Amino acid sequence: MHVAFLLVLMTLAPVAPAQHKHKQSGLRTWGSVVITDAPTPKMWTWPIEATLRSLLTHAPALLVNSVVIAFDGAETSSAPGAEQRGHYGGKCAGAANVTAYASYKMRAKALATNILPTQYEGGGVRFVEPEARQCLAGMLSLAMELVVTKYVLVMQSDISLTRAIDVGSLLGGMAARRANVVWLAIGSNKCNAALAHRACHINRPWVGPKSETHDLPGKNGHPDMTAMPFWSDTNHVARSSFYRDTLMPQVNEGKRRESLHGGRSSIPRGSGFPEHFVFCKPWQNHSAWRTFLLGAPNDGYFSTHLDGRMAEGPGKPVQLHTCQGARGKKQMGKSLRSRHLIMGA
Repeated sequence: MHVAFLLVLMTLAPVAPAQHKHKQSGLRTWGSVVITDAPTPKMWTWPIEATLRSLLTHAPALLVNSVVIAFDGAETSSAPGAEQRGHYGGKCAGAANVTAYASYKMRAKALATNILPTQYEGGGVRFVEPEARQCLAGMLSLAMELVVTKYVLVMQSDISLTRAIDVGSLLGGMAARRANVVWLAIGSNKCNAALAHRACHINRPWVGPKSETHDLPGKNGHPDMTAMPFWSDTNHVARSSFYRDTLMPQVNEGKRRESLHGGRSSIPRGSGFPEHFVFCKPWQNHSAWRTFLLGAPNDGYFSTHLDGRMAEGPGKPVQLHTCQGARGKKQMGKSLRSRHLIMGA
């Protein structure tokens, strides 16, 4: 990470008096939230507003701790061909309107501080704002430096929750079953889990054979969990130590190997998207990664993609997740085949 190019600003919303301490002190050390955001062509705030409100509605128990919102930087590489590097593409290598983005961040911050509760000691919102473009993995690396809880809900600003999450049951189940990551699926769990066969077996045969996977039936108050044999950057709850000790080191190693093979980028090490470098790692060794989807195979539908980058407006997404109906499958099929959009390893 190039510290010289980073400016990290942390703002804590007003804290209520001590007498308003939340009674569920256990959740204070167990769960928190990280939301990543980045400049988009239209710089509208309705996606992050919808995501924040969905969090307040469907997972309020996680708001006893401060929420970290990580805004990616506006400055990008001017190196020739930066736009054409498929593993970054226009999402990360594309230039941003600095003035418009600054205005957007100001409006998004106001929404966050107004929507998220501050009655809990330690609650509120913190903002991370590097000057230089980091891309998703780089932003997650910075945001995780502020996470002190055992588990963290990782969200993107345009992927909102659609169903209530029993946070206590989920975190208790993850602890009891040693689950490292549990996704809150867009579409059905069955559809999401099935994507791994096409993505990792058919289109990436070099990653090796599938390891043995097992779904976890609900018992002792713990929820059902469906084995998830590949990595996705959509909404998920993760063990914080797994992010620091396993996921990010694997991403950094992928970046190191890429640079050894002649790749050039001024975007700091650890950037790109996590799925570029670990897409099929759970396919190779699920017993080590222990990644799942919340609910049984016929369950799911916990999240939805609002498509803040390309949507025509609220409720009018252009780019759909593969498991969001027939149009989503047709539209996103190429990303499952492409070595560049999702490199996998």
